[in-house]
Amino acid sequence: MIVVGKVLYIMTDDLYLNVDHDSVEIGRDRKIITRIPLVSISQIIIIANITISAYLLSACNRAKISISYISPFGRYQGTFNGTEIGNVSLRMKQYDAFQNKEKIKIAKNIVLGKTVNQMALLAKYCSKHPDLEQIRSYLASEINVLLDSDSVEQIRGIEGDCAAKYFSVFDEILEGCDDELKFVERSRRPPKSRFNSLLSLLYTIETTTCIAAVSAYGLDPYLGFLHEIHPGRASLACDLVEEFRTPVIDAYVIKAINRKKIMVKDFEETEGYFSLTSEGKKKVLTDWEKYKEEKVEYKLWGKEVPIKILPFLQAQLMGQYLRGDISEYPPFTDWR
Repeated sequence: MIVVGKVLYIMTDDLYLNVDHDSVEIGRDRKIITRIPLVSISQIIIIANITISAYLLSACNRAKISISYISPFGRYQGTFNGTEIGNVSLRMKQYDAFQNKEKIKIAKNIVLGKTVNQMALLAKYCSKHPDLEQIRSYLASEINVLLDSDSVEQIRGIEGDCAAKYFSVFDEILEGCDDELKFVERSRRPPKSRFNSLLSLLYTIETTTCIAAVSAYGLDPYLGFLHEIHPGRASLACDLVEEFRTPVIDAYVIKAINRKKIMVKDFEETEGYFSLTSEGKKKVLTDWEKYKEEKVEYKLWGKEVPIKILPFLQAQLMGQYLRGDISEYPPFTDWR
C-alpha cells in the first residue's frame, strides 16, 4: 500500500479495511498493519482482492472519499461514490478542454513525453551502436517543431514521423536473437512478426489499465485530446498509453528477447500472422505481472512506486490539470 497525493493505493491481497476513530484501519489475519487518518485521503484505489467493512463505506460516504476497484489484471470494476460525490463538473471541464486550445496543449505534452522517452531508450544503446545518435538528433529536432505546432493534426503528424524513425532502428538493439524474433517493421491488426505480436498484446493490456485509471478518477475514457474520437475507442486511454509505450512496454520486450526469456517456440503462425501460443502467453503474462511489481522512482512525488500504478498517477495529474489545480499537465518521462 502507498499514499500518493492523498490517494491511497491498496495492492496487496487478503487485507481487511475498516474504520476506527476516523482512521482507515488496514489489517490481515486479525492484526492491524497500519492506520491512516481519513482527513489525509481523498480517494482509495484498490488493485487487489481485499475485504472492506460496511463501516468504512459509511465513513467514506460521509467524508466524500470515493473507492475504486480495479481487477488484479487491470480491468476497471467500478467506483463507490457514495451519495454526495459526483464527477459531472470534472467531465464538463474535460469536454470544455476538448473544445478549446487546451486540447492542443495536452496533446502536445503527451507527444513531448513520448518523444523524450524514445530518446532516452535509444540513449541506453548508443555506446554499442553510435549510429543511433543520428536518430536521437532527429527526434530532438522534431521536439522543436512540436513545440511550435498549433494544431492537433500537425502534432499527430510529428508523432507519426518520430515513431517511424524510432522503430527503424529496433533490430540494431536486438542483440544475438534469432532472426525469427527480429522486429523488421511495425505491423498490427494482425501482426506480421513475432516481435510485433508481443508489442500489440502488451500495448492492448496497458491500454486496458489506462481505461481503468482514467475511469477511476471520473474522467470520460472515450474523449481524448490526441486521438480522434471513434465509436468504441477509449481515446483518452489511448492518449495516456502513449507515455508508457517506450519506457514500460518497449523496454520490457527488448530486454526479454535479448535475455532469451522469450523464444521462437513461444509463438505460433497462422496464414502469415503471429501470436503467442497458450503456453507462451501464460509465460509472458506471468513475467509481465511480475515486472510491473518492480518499483521505480516517480520524481514528481519523490517516491518509489510500482510500475503498475504509473497510469493511475498520470490520470490523477490529468484530473488535477483539468480541474485547474496545476497549471500544466506533466507527461510521464523515463525514470531510468
